[in-house]
Amino acid sequence: MVDGLFDRFSERAIKVIMLAQEEARRLGHNFIGTEQMLLGLIGIDNGVAAKVLKSWGVNLKDSRIEVEKIIGRGSGFVDDEIPFTPRAKRVLESSLEESRKQGHIQIETEHLLLAIESEVESVALRVLENYGVDVQKIRMHVMRELGEKDVKTSNSDEQIKQSDTSEGDDLVSQLERLASLKREGLLTNKEFVEAKRKLLF
Repeated sequence: MVDGLFDRFSERAIKVIMLAQEEARRLGHNFIGTEQMLLGLIGIDNGVAAKVLKSWGVNLKDSRIEVEKIIGRGSGFVDDEIPFTPRAKRVLESSLEESRKQGHIQIETEHLLLAIESEVESVALRVLENYGVDVQKIRMHVMRELGEKDVKTSNSDEQIKQSDTSEGDDLVSQLERLASLKREGLLTNKEFVEAKRKLLF
């Protein structure tokens, strides 16, 4: 189930998993848990999850320290293939449900964060709570960020539409003026065709 999920992941979400693997290796752990996934989300430069976490002042350096305090360091030997813990697998599967709920085709970083929020006894949530984050408000902040993103996209599309419309109106008025000049005998047929060609091409 988990392997097939990655086909639905956006490039950003895939990068989160890659960063989580790096964090596991850094701490010498032979597993990827919710805490490594959280570090992966924090380590991404952009994305909804990163914005939400950074709005609470969450940063990678301090989060790494918190993770190490809670789970310590591993033996140092890490296999090439690092498995997910059962809880981390649930997060991956829940992220698919979160993306479906919101009508999204791909699994994004915000879906991973919302899935982590649902794992109430996870190390990731303990790390955030130690930061003073009200974890019960994660969903609200994510939804707010998604709403602002949608509004920005909508406004941008509207501006483009208005720009296209104004350009179209301007072109029509110029063509009508050329036709009027031709009718009045102020432009020859050759001049009219040439002027029209310049406008259109």
